[in-house]
Amino acid sequence: MSEPTGESDDQRGPTKEEIERVVRRLNTEYYSANPHMYFHQRLMHLIVVAAAPEKLVDLVGDGITLGDVTLGLNPGDAPVMSPLADEETREKYLATESTVLLHHIAEVLLRLELAHERQPLCPWIEMVNLRWDFKDKLRERFPEEGSHPDDTQLLFPVYFVGPSREETRFGDDSVEPDLDNISAFLHHFADMHLQEAAVYNSAKHGLGVVAGETRLSLEGCFDWTSMSVAGLDRTGSAISHLLVRSANVERDIQFAVMATNLMRQLWDVAKARYVGAELPRLNMFAQPTFKRVSLCRKEMTIDRLALPLWIFGAGVDNSSS
Repeated sequence: MSEPTGESDDQRGPTKEEIERVVRRLNTEYYSANPHMYFHQRLMHLIVVAAAPEKLVDLVGDGITLGDVTLGLNPGDAPVMSPLADEETREKYLATESTVLLHHIAEVLLRLELAHERQPLCPWIEMVNLRWDFKDKLRERFPEEGSHPDDTQLLFPVYFVGPSREETRFGDDSVEPDLDNISAFLHHFADMHLQEAAVYNSAKHGLGVVAGETRLSLEGCFDWTSMSVAGLDRTGSAISHLLVRSANVERDIQFAVMATNLMRQLWDVAKARYVGAELPRLNMFAQPTFKRVSLCRKEMTIDRLALPLWIFGAGVDNSSS
């Protein structure tokens, strides 16, 4: 007869078997989703509006009805949503949506990256725990200068099934993964998230951004015009400056496509590792190169400008909570 422990079943901690059962259930539920497909759908619509708006107009010319709502050009008895009406409206939409979508995709990719890098038992729990310290972890993992000392070791098992590049055999006709290229994109996304959060957050919360054409001229030596998205930012507790982000739609979409492809491979590799799904066909990410995408622009541009509020007029009191 065993001696009483003085501890009830409700007070004892979970057993190893119970923990494993919960983890299996959570992983099965988590990897039943496909986050990259959500962004793929949004990207398709953005590309249509950017590259072939006339096809969107043709599509809804006769009206498309879903229940009691009609999308069309001609108003009728049913509630009507009209497509983008003019070129200026379309350009402002593209500048805003390409900015918001790229930031959203990049943030999700970075959170997935941090949640999967050390192969925890349940990445879903790791994702939920990335809260107030997310930016601090980004700065540590993707430093402004140089790279993390364990960069290659951390990246490889996230995008390729195997413990490390050195311990994985590739076929004679295969191309080894370009981890440096992956790292360059991730560093860019981390820098973008840390430096441009004001515009992204303003767009998410209240759509407090302004899209339009921005022009900067320096005594005839430099003349720059670009579609941009601007939002207010703060230093400490006070709103201190206007952050203006250049919106190069073609470049932003290319970055968004690359981030979505990285997300897809990360997800497919994780599904194979955590729930025994079929091994994915791997993209080695040697192309496109980060340099080629980052230079995708028709003219010289400026990524972002921080304009102090005092240039719009002195005496701004904006320290209220």
